[in-house]
Amino acid sequence: MFCLNCGKKINEKDKFCAYCGAALENNIIEDETPSEKSKPQKRTWGCLLVIIIFSIFVSVFSDKDTQTPNISKNQSKTVQKVENKKNLEVIKSGPCFVDGTGTLGICGIVKNNTNRTYSYAQIEINLYDNAENLIATAIDNINNIPPQGTWKFTAHPLSYGISVFRSYSIVKVTGW
Repeated sequence: MFCLNCGKKINEKDKFCAYCGAALENNIIEDETPSEKSKPQKRTWGCLLVIIIFSIFVSVFSDKDTQTPNISKNQSKTVQKVENKKNLEVIKSGPCFVDGTGTLGICGIVKNNTNRTYSYAQIEINLYDNAENLIATAIDNINNIPPQGTWKFTAHPLSYGISVFRSYSIVKVTGW
């Protein structure tokens, strides 16, 4: 398989390109070798497993203080979706190089879905190695996100010597 971002040959099991750091979930070109074409069932089960884990993650970490609004049958479902959004929502994230030394971190965008300014916001992210052991925490914070504004974050690992990680999970986005 090959990375769509840099074109280098990559390992099928990697979640990020070892050469450019791009996420590989849907960023691959299939090799034409018969051994890889003979594994469609493994990929199907893998995709299904990712969807199930993502669904569990969303249900566990969704805003628990958000009540389901009373929506009459005449109101649009779009209105319901807007009312259920998190106040601070991660709308994009992925691995990136965070400084000139080649340190790999997580970059992305957080959106303030409210009509008030957040005077402080912070994102916390766990980083894992190939065996899914927690190896570091990466954080970033900012002041004064305006109403409906976005924040482009760059979360640096807090542990020294962490230059490679296999996967990450966003622990929480907090603010006031």
